Amino acid sequence: MTLTGGGTDTLSLDTGTISISIASLDSIFGSAGNDTVVMTTPVSGAKIDLAGGTDTLTLANGTNSLNIANVESIVGGTGADTLVLIDAGGHTVTGGGSGDSITSGGGADVFKYAASSDSFTNAVAAADAHTDQIANFNDSGPAAKIDLTGLAGAGTESFAGAKAGATFALAFA
Repeated sequence: MTLTGGGTDTLSLDTGTISISIASLDSIFGSAGNDTVVMTTPVSGAKIDLAGGTDTLTLANGTNSLNIANVESIVGGTGADTLVLIDAGGHTVTGGGSGDSITSGGGADVFKYAASSDSFTNAVAAADAHTDQIANFNDSGPAAKIDLTGLAGAGTESFAGAKAGATFALAFA
């Protein structure tokens, strides 16, 4: 099923497991089921909260900008997506390339980058007692950077380089 909205639209999903393709909606709210939502057009300023269950969100190709809560698996589009995770749940976010910007909500998140221009910010680093993981980070370009300046404090950071000669430069404020 494909649902297309226009103007300012909100969709509330019923209980149970729902798979749906959506174009042009501003807000999507889920329930306790394991939901799969596929955005067929890029979104800007949208809020998606799929509530309970094990949920998957796939963004459309193009540039997407949205706030996300209670979605366990997120796959970005091909554009420079801006994703703000607004809950403390654990998310797995796979960037689609082209310089995605991902802001963590403080949960134990896993970020899988597709381009060296992707960036990650931990919005609640000082209070974050969870472990975030960055995977598939491509360090082949001059823009390759993982900024850990928000992690100053009593935590322990660990790194592993998969390629020979990998180096890490750390600076804590």
